[in-house]
Amino acid sequence: MEYKGVSSTKVKISKVALKLFLINGIKGTSTREIAKGVGITEGAIYKHFSSKNQIAYELFKFYMEKFRKHLIEKSEHGKYPQERIDLLISAFFDFAKTDTSGYNFIMLERFTELKNLPDDFIKLKDMFVKYISQGMSSHYFRQNDLNLAASMVIGLLTRVILFHENKMIKLDDDNILEEIKSSVIKILR
Repeated sequence: MEYKGVSSTKVKISKVALKLFLINGIKGTSTREIAKGVGITEGAIYKHFSSKNQIAYELFKFYMEKFRKHLIEKSEHGKYPQERIDLLISAFFDFAKTDTSGYNFIMLERFTELKNLPDDFIKLKDMFVKYISQGMSSHYFRQNDLNLAASMVIGLLTRVILFHENKMIKLDDDNILEEIKSSVIKILR
């Protein structure tokens, strides 16, 4: 985790906390354990964060922003609705593989934080809604509730990624991606 203009101690606290949160859960991790992992006193944590929940929220916000930027960068060049959705799916899958800790934290451990993000924060769902809406406007995708369509696509992606990470799916990444993309188009058309 990188913070521009932030003390190295705050970065260390964040890294240790992320690791412990993924192992023990947020409730199962104490600030004492975080401090011990960093090599500082428990009180020193409070110079950088007001609480353990603030650490978790800042980690969530950081990784959501990183994930969002990754999705935008990888999908913005698509010309047609299906191409945009395909690129978004590939980027989603890629982020889960290349930043596994960040992905697992925001998608599995702390997804409930979405309601605490500022209203103007562009969420992952919003990106799918945008491209699905474009596909509906051009009559490439059938009319549907945008949030429902986005949740079905994201739900499909997250479950497949979870099964793949747990070695419950034996296909290689390319075959998995093709199956996901094919299924998503069937959902949307």
